[in-house]
Amino acid sequence: MEDDPALGPISYRALVSLGHRSVLAASGPAAYHHLSNRHEFELVLLDLQLGDQRSEPFIEKLRNEGAVVPVIVILSAQPRDELRRAVRSIGAHSFVQKPASIENIQQAIELATA
Repeated sequence: MEDDPALGPISYRALVSLGHRSVLAASGPAAYHHLSNRHEFELVLLDLQLGDQRSEPFIEKLRNEGAVVPVIVILSAQPRDELRRAVRSIGAHSFVQKPASIENIQQAIELATA
């Protein structure tokens, strides 16, 4: 889930090149729609800020509705302390600070799914 028009497609292509089936959501409502209607996701690569919305509230809403929320890896330009706090608050499994290489993203995914 990435709202940056340049980074979203890059992240999408990077995940596909690593062998992952991927869906790109560029806003909080789009991300919520995908996650609430499809339960086949194994992992979410999530930007903390999607447009004018923070990601934490919609993850909490999904959980409160009983949706299965997959493993979450946060990808964000937020400071490390903010990322660590977000990891704890939404139960994320890992994080990557932007700018990130494909290798950094793959390592975070492997760590989160190990």
